[in-house]
Amino acid sequence: MSIKKPFAEIHQILIDNSDKNVSEIMHLLEPLMEAQVRDKNHRTNENGELEIFCYYHKQWEVVGEVEYGSKKNTATGYNTMCKIGVNNWTKQQREFKKAKAELLDAVMAGEIEPADLNEKIAELEEKKNEIVPLEA
Repeated sequence: MSIKKPFAEIHQILIDNSDKNVSEIMHLLEPLMEAQVRDKNHRTNENGELEIFCYYHKQWEVVGEVEYGSKKNTATGYNTMCKIGVNNWTKQQREFKKAKAELLDAVMAGEIEPADLNEKIAELEEKKNEIVPLEA
């Protein structure tokens, strides 16, 4: 049996304590099962510059170096994705929808076998989720 990585530690505790009651080992399990609180999506670096965690690029970016759009009702006043990330994400979503519609048209026209459709859609999903890196 293969144990998923997030459960490996819990599994090991249960194996090591298989002769004990749940109430006896609960104090060992609770810290592993607690909800993880994510840090804020912004911080100030050592130079006093505002950094935002870009949800597109999945990295910290200095606001002065990468352009961010404004967004009301946020702690920073900025969006959570840089403008480049928003543009790339929007373009990828649009291209995915268009390519998926073209695939369905090709199936209806008999150009692609219906059995191959899931594989083709998986390829499109992979391309849609690719992250275009920031150019230095």
